[in-house]
Amino acid sequence: TAQDISGYVETVMARQQREEMKVAKQKAKQAELKMRDILAEMDFASIYEDFRSYCITTGFGVLKGPTVKNTKVLTFVDGVPFVEIRQVPSCEAPNPLNVYPHASSVTMTDGPVCDKYPVSRETLAGMLGLPGSMDEAIRGILDTPGDTKADNIQDAELKAVQLRDSTQPSRNGYDLYEFTGDVPASYLRACGLDVPDETVAVSYAVTWCKNQIIKRIRNPNPLGTPLYHGSPYKKRPGSLYGDGVPHLMSDNQDMCNGAFRALNRNMGIASG
Repeated sequence: TAQDISGYVETVMARQQREEMKVAKQKAKQAELKMRDILAEMDFASIYEDFRSYCITTGFGVLKGPTVKNTKVLTFVDGVPFVEIRQVPSCEAPNPLNVYPHASSVTMTDGPVCDKYPVSRETLAGMLGLPGSMDEAIRGILDTPGDTKADNIQDAELKAVQLRDSTQPSRNGYDLYEFTGDVPASYLRACGLDVPDETVAVSYAVTWCKNQIIKRIRNPNPLGTPLYHGSPYKKRPGSLYGDGVPHLMSDNQDMCNGAFRALNRNMGIASG
């Protein structure tokens, strides 16, 4: 009868839904384990600590990624240890004072972003062979002396703190600049890239050092937005940046300092 057929169809559909739900949970569990392995491999816990520290102290934290890096991995071949170079996904928490978004940006995805960061010779050499890297330019830069002082921060006060800090001595590394945003097709063709239409701009990530382009790769984000994600500690309306703990507690700190100065002065007067 029609009622029996309807009941049988509902039973079959319910059984199929349970099987699909079981398969979906298994795949979700596998994806969760895979994501945990990737985060552990890139040491995301340490990256997050840097991000949180910047967010609290400066009022704004930035996460950059995912990117691809060459990483040394210890493997064993017939019981013999062997060092293998693998390309693994990575993430960074750059210094927000060295990240320059567009002037009109309210979020990190509103416009192009330029990032400046220092690297050692080993890190620069590790870029050889990465997708989009220009190996000849990198080797040419490695043959030249690097920057001899830590000038990656422009702020004079912070620079003076760095010079006083014995844990940050002068380095022999390189300052890299990375631009992520729309690049005119004519510029891309001048770099030897095949661009079908010269009238459009294509989202690219371009890295240069010592006035030489050392890496250019098409933005892997399908939306074409930069792979930067920012978060303020306390949001400031209409602004990309926020307020950090030192700024939020400055009024109370001034009041405590004033009270202590008054108490110290009164003690001095009372002592004769």
